[in-house]
Amino acid sequence: MTARSTWLRCYVDAFPKQQPVAILVEEEGRLIALAYLGRVDGPVVEWTALGHSVSDYAALPAIDDDAARRLAEAIAEQVRRGQRPWRLRLEQLPAGDPVLAHLQRLLPHVHVRSGIPAIQLSLTEPRTLGRHMSKNARKTFNKGWNRLRRDGHEADLRLVRDPAEVAGLLDRVVTLRRNRDHQLGRRSDFDDPEFERFYRDALSEFARRGELELTVMLVGDELIGYVLGFLDGPIYRTWDGRVASRWMDYSAGRICDSAAIGSALADERFTTWDWMRGEQAYKRQSMTHVIEHQHLHAWSSAAVRHGYRVAAGIARRARRAAGPHGLRGLVRTRASQ
Repeated sequence: MTARSTWLRCYVDAFPKQQPVAILVEEEGRLIALAYLGRVDGPVVEWTALGHSVSDYAALPAIDDDAARRLAEAIAEQVRRGQRPWRLRLEQLPAGDPVLAHLQRLLPHVHVRSGIPAIQLSLTEPRTLGRHMSKNARKTFNKGWNRLRRDGHEADLRLVRDPAEVAGLLDRVVTLRRNRDHQLGRRSDFDDPEFERFYRDALSEFARRGELELTVMLVGDELIGYVLGFLDGPIYRTWDGRVASRWMDYSAGRICDSAAIGSALADERFTTWDWMRGEQAYKRQSMTHVIEHQHLHAWSSAAVRHGYRVAAGIARRARRAAGPHGLRGLVRTRASQ
């Protein structure tokens, strides 16, 4: 069982509304192209790449352009089957993906736009932190440690791979991330019980397989920061990380990042450090290249597309009203007066 299939199995188990659909293209008994889609039934049938809501990358593997064309035709036939209106979202595909290019021709009312880039760092000789981190990143790392010592905090930095130890830290990881998200005035993924189940199941399973490392920083029993990495063949992928708000001045996040990069450098099997999607400034301090992505959205009709545009506009206005400078901010300001 590959890491990808483990990831998708945890996803399907945690999100029961998602109906998995595998589309296989074969030639003379051998598999030449493959797509895993998720379907959610409703007034409008929703199609996505399976794992859409939790994955930084999507893939539609095909051995050549002809196989890509045949896979695109099979996907188009699948989503257009039946009488109900539908929407298709294939996000975070590699830029220039040949299946995506063929789908643009085959589907009605298609919109393709840039996705979220992913930043990566090649791990090369000499495999030292000094060579793989910028001067600013090293300065932030040292400043954080020095401030912790000056303020009398004894911090414990750990690299955890043992499944039992990972399980013992999970409650604190979930609590830290949920609290930090709420403090920033946004909904946390952990407000969704299905996501929390997926997160816990996936981390436990990958730890059991020896394919996960959890870098944590503690002061006493308090978890002040963590970085979650998947050990994916030659690539060390950082999928999640947070810092407790009251410890932000100590650069706990950058300290955890540095420790995890050091762990990857110490293991010769890793040739790439993957920051995953997002172009935050701290990632750009330790990078060698960027992976570009594209999103494809398609709708069964112009009316369906317009309906989603209207709904998206209403949702944006609601988020602005609920933000720190919107209605909630106004209520908090008046309450404090």
